[in-house]
Amino acid sequence: MPHPERQVPDPGSAASMRRFAEVSEAVAATTKKTEKVCLVAEYLCSLLTEEASLAAIFFTGRAFPRWEERVLSVASGLLWQAVERITSPAEAHAHAVYLKHGDLGDMAKEILQVHRATAELFLRDVAEAFANLTLLPQQRPEAHSA
Repeated sequence: MPHPERQVPDPGSAASMRRFAEVSEAVAATTKKTEKVCLVAEYLCSLLTEEASLAAIFFTGRAFPRWEERVLSVASGLLWQAVERITSPAEAHAHAVYLKHGDLGDMAKEILQVHRATAELFLRDVAEAFANLTLLPQQRPEAHSA
């Protein structure tokens, strides 16, 4: 039963990965612990219970709850290939951006910022994609040499 003071969230906005990323960036941007807690609490309260559960897991940096003991085992080369497939950046440009940040996630963020998504991505979509990745054979592409 929902909390009487809690409004039913709009699943089309609060549960989007875009909103999750915005909250995550706001949390990273402040050094104040109480502000971080308030940002996360406000965001989680704006979600339906199932989506709040997924968001809480994702805030930990994990794809699955710790008790499931599942891991993605996705090599860095797979992320590199995914970014290249989505954006088709020039190899030298992707390499230069990687060297600038030293992190594949930050490289992907910079390169993908100019690429506009054609559809909204939701927390449940990402959770489903993570689950599907665990079903793939354990053979992964070799990491891209950067």
